[in-house]
Amino acid sequence: YSLSRLYAHLGLGEQAETTLRAALEAPMPGHLRTEVVYHLSFLLKRQKRWPEAVELWQLAIDEDHRLLYPFEELAKFYEHRQRDYARAEEVVLRAVELVQTSAAHRGRWWAEQRLAELEHRLRRLQSKMARDRDLTASSRGPQKEAKRMSQETLTLSYEEIAEADLPQLTEVMTRAFDDDSRKHRGLERGGPEGYDNGDFFRTWLFPYQESVGYKIQSDDQTIGGIIVWILPEGHNIVGTIFVDPAYQDRGVGTRTWQFIEATYPETKSWRLATPPWATKNHHFYAVKCGFSMVESDPLIPSPEGNTLYRKEMGDKASSASGASQPG
Repeated sequence: YSLSRLYAHLGLGEQAETTLRAALEAPMPGHLRTEVVYHLSFLLKRQKRWPEAVELWQLAIDEDHRLLYPFEELAKFYEHRQRDYARAEEVVLRAVELVQTSAAHRGRWWAEQRLAELEHRLRRLQSKMARDRDLTASSRGPQKEAKRMSQETLTLSYEEIAEADLPQLTEVMTRAFDDDSRKHRGLERGGPEGYDNGDFFRTWLFPYQESVGYKIQSDDQTIGGIIVWILPEGHNIVGTIFVDPAYQDRGVGTRTWQFIEATYPETKSWRLATPPWATKNHHFYAVKCGFSMVESDPLIPSPEGNTLYRKEMGDKASSASGASQPG
């Protein structure tokens, strides 16, 4: 590692990269590995080798979700290189969550400075997205825009999952997780064990009395699913939620979460774990559903590299016994 820094200082980029990559393959303390990933990613950035740099920034998040710099670099990449403002916004929102949860041990001044920078970036991104929406709407014309608006409203219904639902549900789950894998990791396929053959449901849904799964329906078409664990003390767990890529960004996830909260009004708290690289998930849970990132949770053994979220239901749970159930 020290030799690579010397090569970099002397302008010997090729030798520096070779040495850094060799260091990544060698056993070393975690803090040194973090430094190696950091310096190699910026060496690649200077050479404009963007896919490799992005892969390292995502690796840095996977290995230590407390690091702020990979979020900042990914946000810059998506905003300035790919012009993907929505994805950049998702990354910035995750960075905001990180700063807020780190303020206690990093210091108030540090947190205020970082938040000011991130909020400035958010405002710029939101301004760019608003501009693009205006341009897109004006190019469609009134009739096409009206058609688009009507297509955004879906009729949704929910039914408990049965074994007979698995073939269609598994197809939807496979499309959803593979789409995430392509967008966020550059891999054609990827998901939790059993996601593409039905074993995920056989492992995590059917064997347990506490586990409840619902398929999401729109006009008799299965477009997604959700599994929750309803525990005796009211501190419940979100196992998974997925939506067919063809139906994403149309409010399906948000309305599904509203359905879950209405179905289990006595819940005192919800918690879940999600991969750090799945930036869209983080935006959904934090912004759309009101979850907060936490360092640990007694009901979820901290999964290696995953990010934990929790939502306290507060007064809603204490008054649930007097609330009417949805019809």
